[in-house]
Amino acid sequence: MQGKEWVQAMAGFEVPERFYHLAPAMLTKDEIKLIGLVGKEELSHHEFSQIIKSDFNVNAEAFLLACYRRAVIRKTEKDGILCYGITDFYTRMSYFAQYEPEKWYGIPAADRKELDEWCLAEYVERIKDTVVKKINGETVSLHNSHLMTLKEAQAMIDHLEQVIYLQPCNCKAIALNCEKPRNVCIQFGCGMNSPADRGWGEKITKEKAKEILAQANKSGLMHTGEDEALCNCDGCCCYPFRAAEKLGSKGKWPDSGYQVDWDPDRCSHCGKCTRMCNFGAFYMTADKKVKFDKARCWGCSICAENCPKGAIGLSK
Repeated sequence: MQGKEWVQAMAGFEVPERFYHLAPAMLTKDEIKLIGLVGKEELSHHEFSQIIKSDFNVNAEAFLLACYRRAVIRKTEKDGILCYGITDFYTRMSYFAQYEPEKWYGIPAADRKELDEWCLAEYVERIKDTVVKKINGETVSLHNSHLMTLKEAQAMIDHLEQVIYLQPCNCKAIALNCEKPRNVCIQFGCGMNSPADRGWGEKITKEKAKEILAQANKSGLMHTGEDEALCNCDGCCCYPFRAAEKLGSKGKWPDSGYQVDWDPDRCSHCGKCTRMCNFGAFYMTADKKVKFDKARCWGCSICAENCPKGAIGLSK
């Protein structure tokens, strides 16, 4: 199927040419055919179903649901009518790594690394204008904007009115740069095109969500809050933090309301902070002494919350 129709489908799905060979692992033949037929059109449920019924030997409703679940199509609204449109390779790739890990691990490691680098570059391109506004002091909405202490994150959960879902972290699922816990991201509500609306995730209680936050904190995962989710991630995988380094937005996005203060006189030099810090701000010297480089610190607070001697504090 790698003739003209194949190339048109790949172009329509915005697949970079260097990744064409990976498409069969992420998309079924019928999905590729559907992408080619629909293109960039937004169609009503009836119109989508008619295309499927006339061109595919499948149950139209089941196929439509599967395509939505796998993030091959998205829901839209046009004149108050629910419609569907094709997503893109960037969107599908995230769901593929996140919810089909066995198949993702089956992609050669070199290809996975290249996909991660491409995905990060695409992510940076999509958010950079908003981040520049934040750097310039404008009040604009952007996910993962605020670093939070464990106490603040748990208080956020207490005040939620939406249903809570536990989801695997898409950043860690794609990057695979560490072995820290991955099933730790907390999503609020079940909005259109969200993982929960697509049928993914586990519905959890507030108490369970707070337990997950505490476990994530002990594992060295930082808490960042947003309107739709509370993320628990790390410096080596997290797309927002990796993007922030590229865009020079440290301190502006994600922002922190705290600075870390280290008291060397109270420090026992156990090294726990050096293992926990995501940015190398705490490090161990050759003579096994802990040192703190404030310039590397992002103010995420997990070091202070986990120091056994209370040698690390937070100030506004």
